[in-house]
Amino acid sequence: MTKGVTRVRALPEQVFSTLTKYAEYPLWVPGCRRVTVLASAGNQTDVEIVQVAMKTVTAVLRFQADPPTGLRFEMIKGTDFKSYSGRYRLMVDADGSGTVVMSEVQMDMGMMMPRFLVDEKVRQFLDEFGKALEKRVASTAVLTAAMPAPGRTGHRPAARRLLRITRTATGFRISYLGRIYEVAESQNSPLALRNRRQRGPSGV
Repeated sequence: MTKGVTRVRALPEQVFSTLTKYAEYPLWVPGCRRVTVLASAGNQTDVEIVQVAMKTVTAVLRFQADPPTGLRFEMIKGTDFKSYSGRYRLMVDADGSGTVVMSEVQMDMGMMMPRFLVDEKVRQFLDEFGKALEKRVASTAVLTAAMPAPGRTGHRPAARRLLRITRTATGFRISYLGRIYEVAESQNSPLALRNRRQRGPSGV
């Protein structure tokens, strides 16, 4: 089994989300030409992958997700390899600012290629895969941060005044939750008496 280690500056949930978006693999996985999702139920997904490695190969892989800390895969159909399987384990790094991705791949090509050459090719792929994963997660995070949340335009909406009271010649106009109420002032109210005293006997 060939192993690789990659550190990604993102939370495990973000890395896991990228790894399980299988249809997007051709956009970033080195050598991946096409992915077709054949079936999906719960955390299990079967996909057909066309990959260019030592040659162009087509295989059906079964992915078994273990959110948000792991992802296993195994070839269930293919003629180019005798067997192909592996897993990705996600762990928060020591300082808590990123994710350590442990990659493990087991490949058996039969008599087509010596074992040491197969291991070397897989090791090279895991190194390229790790760099591509880090770049993909970073670009996705930037895109997500740049997109406004649904229903927002980037400007803070003006606060809505629930209650407004305005004095009129005959009383008060009250605006409450968008509705207008006209209230006449009582001649004997303390406010009316005070206003009459202020105007004097003539009302001036």
